[in-house]
Amino acid sequence: MGRDFRQRRSLSFYQVFIGHGVVFINDSYPRASTATGDMQTANDWKVEKTLVKTGASIGSGATILSNLTIGEHAIVGAGSVVTRDVPAGAVVAGNPAKVLRSLPDQRNSRE
Repeated sequence: MGRDFRQRRSLSFYQVFIGHGVVFINDSYPRASTATGDMQTANDWKVEKTLVKTGASIGSGATILSNLTIGEHAIVGAGSVVTRDVPAGAVVAGNPAKVLRSLPDQRNSRE
């Protein structure tokens, strides 16, 4: 792992841009209580991962649902709600986020 790698309980990222107020959801079915009506505890739910790959950019105010991958060099527009994986090099925006276009291959453009 490189020196720029950071990992928190449900989010992994490496050399990415994450704008202000971005929300990462880590539970597909959040509930305050169990089926029996008891308050949930940490043992009642499982943290679900989200992977943001190298070079990706996520605009301010975006919401990223759990169990997704934001591909290398992808761009998520500000305020978008990402409900599906974002392909590498894709530009997505909207609610739900949709692919607007693809960027040229970024792998060989580093200086």
